[in-house]
Amino acid sequence: MSRKSPGALVSGLPIFGDDIPAARLQGRKLSLALLRIETLSSDIKDAMCGFRVYPVEKMLRVVRYVPLPARMQFDLEALVRWIWAGGEVQFMNTKVVYPEQGLSHFRVFRDNAQITLMHTKLVIGMLLLSPVLLYRKLWKLFA
Repeated sequence: MSRKSPGALVSGLPIFGDDIPAARLQGRKLSLALLRIETLSSDIKDAMCGFRVYPVEKMLRVVRYVPLPARMQFDLEALVRWIWAGGEVQFMNTKVVYPEQGLSHFRVFRDNAQITLMHTKLVIGMLLLSPVLLYRKLWKLFA
């Protein structure tokens, strides 16, 4: 997919089985809703899948002056900043399995606190960028 559209960010679109923990599914839905607000876009199908193909040179320009966070909030903020910069996103179905005795690196309190702070920062950023984001949206409608 990235060879056909080398300038697009390719993101996994998770296909879950019955093994996904309910709390994770709800957390993913909440983050997706916030990301859609932060980008003023309903085109985003998933925000948290770790499977990504980034066009490196374009992504380096996007994050040139704003370092991205580490850990669980990286994928979310990278996607938001990519969209703010006008980047194209394509989604690719990706099967996700949660093994019974699987190991998670998610730290419930620390990571949730950091993700909450990140979303707060991104909502403020969206408010500042909303004229540009809305102009682009209208331009696509009437172009």
